[in-house]
Parts: sequence; C-alpha cells; structure tokens
Amino acid sequence: MKPSHPNRIGRKKPSKQSGFTLVEAMVAMVIASVALVGVFGGLGRSFELIEESRDSTRVAQIIQSELEDLRTLSWSEVAALPENSGWFTPSSSFASEFGTRYSCYRQIFARGTGDQFVMRVWVKWTNSDGHTKLDNFMTLYTKGGFNDYYYRSF
Repeated sequence: MKPSHPNRIGRKKPSKQSGFTLVEAMVAMVIASVALVGVFGGLGRSFELIEESRDSTRVAQIIQSELEDLRTLSWSEVAALPENSGWFTPSSSFASEFGTRYSCYRQIFARGTGDQFVMRVWVKWTNSDGHTKLDNFMTLYTKGGFNDYYYRSF
C-alpha cells in the first residue's frame, strides 16, 4: 500500500463541469442590473415624495401662520382689510426662511348678513420639476371670532 499525500486526503479530482460558464455569468449580471435599475428608480421617486411632503408641511405651516396673524385682529380691523390682497411674500419668521419659494394670496369677503367674513389663504410654489403648485385653506371669521366650521340647515 502506497502512502497517500497529506493534501489529497478526501478530495475529488476536479471535473470539467465545475464552475459557471460565461453565458451563466452574463445572465446573472443582466438580472442583477435590472434589479439595481429598479432599486435606483424607486429611490429617485422616494426622494420626490419626500420633497412633496416637505412642501405640503411648509405650506400648511405658512397658511396656519397667516391665519393666526388674522386671528389677532379685531372685527373692525378685519372689516378694513382689502377684499383681495394680491400675491405677497409671507412675512412670518418661518416663511422668511423659505420666502423666495412661496407666495401667498389672501382673499377676504363678507358673507351673509355682514356678520361673517370668509377668509381664504392661497399659497403658490414651484417644485423641483418646475411645476407650479397651489394650495389653500378657507375659514370663517365672525364677530365672535374664527370658526373652522359652520352649521347649515337643510
């Protein structure tokens, strides 16, 4: 009996069919490339959605800030405001940081018998795609103060 070499214990002789062919490696690369394109496409869309949600949050804060400024006015001061303010840059401390990007429009008009005013604040901005967006909020101001809703009889 011949002594066997210590490195060959338990090893099989390599066959010609072991490993991957060039075609198999290419197919694997194509599949991986398609998966990566999908992942990066989804990542880009997720960044767009994050920007949209940031804009929506900022716009809501700007509208709330403008309505809070109006809330501090007396009935006679509100009655003296012009019906349409025209587009203006918001003046609150929050909005001044982003003031060049957002524009506001305030519309105030009497409703009913003159004891209510309808107040609407519009905010306009341009997103990163260059599309102009517009959002607004309307509330009622009565001699008793602001109301977020009103009752109707049917």
